[in-house]
Amino acid sequence: MNIKEAARQTGLTKKAIKYYEQEGLITVSKNPDNGYREYSAQDVNTLKMIAALRMLALSVSDIKAFLLEGTSLHDILRQQHEKLSRQIEELEQERKLTEMLLKRVEDAENVDSILHDIGEVKIDEPKYMGLQLKKLFPGDFGEFIAALFEPFLDFSIDTDEKKAAWAELIKVLDDMDEVPAAHPMMQLVGKEDPAQLQQHKAQHDQFIERILERDPATWDTHKNTIIQLVKRVQTDEEYRESLIKIGESASDLPALKAGSPFSNLLQKLSPKYDTYVRLHLELKKEADEELGFDSEAYLNQMLQIKKR
Repeated sequence: MNIKEAARQTGLTKKAIKYYEQEGLITVSKNPDNGYREYSAQDVNTLKMIAALRMLALSVSDIKAFLLEGTSLHDILRQQHEKLSRQIEELEQERKLTEMLLKRVEDAENVDSILHDIGEVKIDEPKYMGLQLKKLFPGDFGEFIAALFEPFLDFSIDTDEKKAAWAELIKVLDDMDEVPAAHPMMQLVGKEDPAQLQQHKAQHDQFIERILERDPATWDTHKNTIIQLVKRVQTDEEYRESLIKIGESASDLPALKAGSPFSNLLQKLSPKYDTYVRLHLELKKEADEELGFDSEAYLNQMLQIKKR
């Protein structure tokens, strides 16, 4: 059948069909006699699936992963559900803020003062502070910080002490060096397709929750990772050199690590993060006991010696 008939049967426009062909979602044969595209029943069936998935706002790359790369529909739909849930949460926070300000505008004469006070309005809702960070740091940097620390941004600024700590945390982030473009998370943030970033965040968040729960398997796996890292640095020259390059490019981001001003401030603000840091120290202590020395000090010494 020709493209006009394919469009009629699928409900898609001819331009949409051509676009999906260009994107490699379908491969259409051409009539050798006249060069016209000829769409088979299978092509029409695939186009119908594409149309249905697009109704769910799935990206072309997500659909391609399902049709051509073997990614399960369940995984794709789960990721899309998580994405939409986050968008709903963000819109709900913005709706509440707008509603609060609307009531103030109705009773106020000086609208300018209300707009200047928006930053002082706080909503006691989980993840609100994460949205604030993204607004304070628009672009990839804000997305990067949120991707790393969003599980811990479920606190509210309800005391003068927290207000001061929050202001200082923002200043620390504002003064921080730019994150190298080569950083793995920054590369995910910079991609147009958010699926990989969301998948990484889901795994990252799951790891955090399992550490907080002291899940035995996760605990032992991470402890053994520390031990094996030290042993590999001891024996593998090539691997040691690769770690040195990571350190030299600052892609390990010491400004965000435990013990940094940022980390210390976040511990004051987020009980969840404070617990996570303390558990990490406990886990490291167990690894150090098995090694017989301080793993962090040893790694720092080894890498610094090589640098000189």
